[in-house]
Amino acid sequence: DQIGFHTFGYMRHFLSAVYRICGFEHHFGMLTVGDRLVNVDMFPMGIDYNKYAHPEPASEESETAQKIIQLAEEQKLIISIDRLDYSKGIPQRVRAYANFLEKHPEYRGKVTLVMVVVPSRANVSQYQALKQKIDNLVGRVNGEYGNFGWAPIQYFYRSLDFGDLTTLYKVADIALITPLRDGMNLVAKEFIASKEASKKGVLILSEMAGAHNELNDSITVNPQDRKDIT
Repeated sequence: DQIGFHTFGYMRHFLSAVYRICGFEHHFGMLTVGDRLVNVDMFPMGIDYNKYAHPEPASEESETAQKIIQLAEEQKLIISIDRLDYSKGIPQRVRAYANFLEKHPEYRGKVTLVMVVVPSRANVSQYQALKQKIDNLVGRVNGEYGNFGWAPIQYFYRSLDFGDLTTLYKVADIALITPLRDGMNLVAKEFIASKEASKKGVLILSEMAGAHNELNDSITVNPQDRKDIT
């Protein structure tokens, strides 16, 4: 009886498809299907803002959080957080970052991409191949541009606990969120909420993420265009 979408654009395309394929017209989002009324509306997914803006202080900082804080004191941090999925555009993002280091050698040793990839569908061969591709790309970038004291990419193939995650959000300078297609993307919203105290940080967001329609002050990029991202 009710169908919801993250954005107005998704809702509009659905209503257009229903009319073109099934012949059902709508009146202000209300479809008449036989003797039933089906409401189609927009329900954008959000986050618990205060949970990220004012997280509970940890009784004891983890080793990972301490390493993140130390790294942030030495480098400018770009963060990338996704689950393992083709739609997230992770290989394209790594290539864009490599292009940045190639075009701007003055930033080598001064910036680090902290890339968190959360395991997903680990038993599916296509996802195993995707992980292998990402592993190879990260190794190639670190081998080509890194040195003894600096790795261009800090790569975590695991999820972070909440304390480590909010620490990473707080100290990061840039969030690079460039999915090829994403219904909403809550990482972008979590990053912004975590900046409540400092008011410092830059969000680079794919135009193909639903969150782009709400976060109008982000830097919008084409996720397929390396030059646009860098």
